[in-house]
Amino acid sequence: MGYSVFRYNFLDLRVQRNVVYSVAAIFGFLIYLNFMRWLSRRLEGHDVLPAPVTAAVVIFILVVLVEP
Repeated sequence: MGYSVFRYNFLDLRVQRNVVYSVAAIFGFLIYLNFMRWLSRRLEGHDVLPAPVTAAVVIFILVVLVEP
């Protein structure tokens, strides 16, 4: 549906490329947050790492991978 709106001007909705990139970035960020919460709970449940430490490590890895 999104492809049709963007590519073929479906329903006469004028969508700019920046809006599409922003929506994709927001969904990616929400998926990342959900993964981070799931991993924190899982590791804390198995007494591997506390949740704040897991969150800090995952955020650090994200910064290292996205920076270059």
